[in-house]
Amino acid sequence: MLLSESMQDTFQNRLEKFEQEVKYFQKQYNQLAMLRLLVFVLGIVGSIYLFSQGYGTWLSTGVALISIIAFLIIVKRHQKVVYQKNHSKFLAQINQQEVNRFHHHFEGIDGGTQFQNPAHFYASDLDIFGRSSIFQLLNRTVTPSGLERLANWLQIPATPEVLINRQEAQKELVQKLDWRQEFQARGMHRVFSESDVQQFKEWTEEEVLFNNKLIFKIAVWLAPILTVIAVFLAFQVSFAFIFLPLVVNGILILPAVKSIQGIFDKVYHIGSILFTYSQLLKTFEEEKFENQHLKNLQNQLSENNKSFSEQLKRLSTYTNYAVQRQNAFSVMGNAFLLTDLRMILQLEKWKMQYGISSPIWFEIISELEALNSLTGFHQANPDFHFPTFSSADFLLSVKNIGHPLIPAEKRVVNDFELQGLGQTTLITGSNMSGKTTFERSLGVNIVLAQAGAAVVASEMQVSPMQVFTSMRTQDSLEENLSSFYAELQRIKKLIDHLNQNPDLPVFYLLDEILKGTNSQDRHRGAKSLIFQLEKLRASGLVSTHDLELGALEEQYPFIQNYSFNSTMENGEIVFNYQLEKGVCHSFNASQLMSKIGIKMID
Repeated sequence: MLLSESMQDTFQNRLEKFEQEVKYFQKQYNQLAMLRLLVFVLGIVGSIYLFSQGYGTWLSTGVALISIIAFLIIVKRHQKVVYQKNHSKFLAQINQQEVNRFHHHFEGIDGGTQFQNPAHFYASDLDIFGRSSIFQLLNRTVTPSGLERLANWLQIPATPEVLINRQEAQKELVQKLDWRQEFQARGMHRVFSESDVQQFKEWTEEEVLFNNKLIFKIAVWLAPILTVIAVFLAFQVSFAFIFLPLVVNGILILPAVKSIQGIFDKVYHIGSILFTYSQLLKTFEEEKFENQHLKNLQNQLSENNKSFSEQLKRLSTYTNYAVQRQNAFSVMGNAFLLTDLRMILQLEKWKMQYGISSPIWFEIISELEALNSLTGFHQANPDFHFPTFSSADFLLSVKNIGHPLIPAEKRVVNDFELQGLGQTTLITGSNMSGKTTFERSLGVNIVLAQAGAAVVASEMQVSPMQVFTSMRTQDSLEENLSSFYAELQRIKKLIDHLNQNPDLPVFYLLDEILKGTNSQDRHRGAKSLIFQLEKLRASGLVSTHDLELGALEEQYPFIQNYSFNSTMENGEIVFNYQLEKGVCHSFNASQLMSKIGIKMID
């Protein structure tokens, strides 16, 4: 049994466990709902009955107060059960997605379509984003910043030092399945909006408007005193004195109303988001780690023995005031006690103390989410292995490499090595023999390696390199481009990049090169391009049907031939998808045409 099959059983068992928890909490939810209604009705009926039977106001009022207290206690318990039920539902959802991934079903998993960019060096050709993509295979993020961090890792190669840190962190995180899923589930209690988070970040960067003015600080302390005096004078002298605080507070606040409202508008939607972020931070703060990278992240989450998660939670209570202030009690409180101004001062005080640190929190959460995604991929596929990194100018050496989006039972693996700059490997083969899949397997696994993930290989050694592909060049009516000219533009992008002397050598994957022109021009153009690339900081693969290119290996040592072949068995074309040394010796186009009914002539 494959190790991955064992993990599938683990996730299936966890799924069933959390589904049972959902049912348990749903039962508690229903019971508490009935109990809450019962206490409410009995409280009203009991109070009315006692009062109508002449037991006195005090007894009926006491029963009413007791029922109200009991009702509030039940409501609080009810809210807790709702949270627990939702939390178990999210944990069940996480494990359901893990099970689905084994069958390559990615429903409900963000594919990062917003990051799709046909102009990127490889993302489109290698199915990094979108439906049935590498991103869906990896993605276990819950916040917009975590989603973006993971996407960046898959688009920009990291240095070997950074990659080793990510690998070492995963080796510890893979042992903490409960913690990782708890972390992910806590973030699922709130649907995050990037605009809300961005608005919060902008607010933390703005200058304070009220905390640097002494008059406002004095006003919030004098307002309650002035109100008490006004009430006393209203009863002792004239009721008109009750309006004294309104006049004084109005004179002070009216010029600042627009600024106050602007601040509340910015923090209005982020209270629950901040609470969820605080829960994510708390989950990380409370866990013990041995890995140095994770410990370094933890050390950034405290200042003067103060937990940042608690400070973020405290801010969420302040921001929730912006939602709750639109009622009669708040209007009265604001008129007599300057509650709006009092809360603004608290918000600004928090911003002065912790605003400068808040970007760090989002960075840490994003880092953890991306690491959790890579670890989840590694844990679900224990047959995959971490690559090692070489300091050579250019080295790619792999054993048993395969494509992660092909199910294990159908996946065919191959060995391959390419060493030194200026090297070109020609891949020839018949249609559907596996040339493109092999190229994509190499490209995808290098991308995974340079993101810090495990790769679909038993061994992999790779030096820092920039992957570049030209595979899916298509015509465009909108831009008036033929597919051939689109391919030329893609190749020009490669040459321009190499002529700029990039820091990283390029590993190019060119599929069915120059297929949009006649055989003579294709041969001449492909040969010219290979010779030009030999002089630049690049090595790579070129797949082609042009067997004449294969003859170049005899004269030029920087060219090597590999191929994929097929056989005819009982009138059927059979592919073994195994990479072989040398030029292809079997082609199947005529057989395929015959099978669809074209009568071939000699």
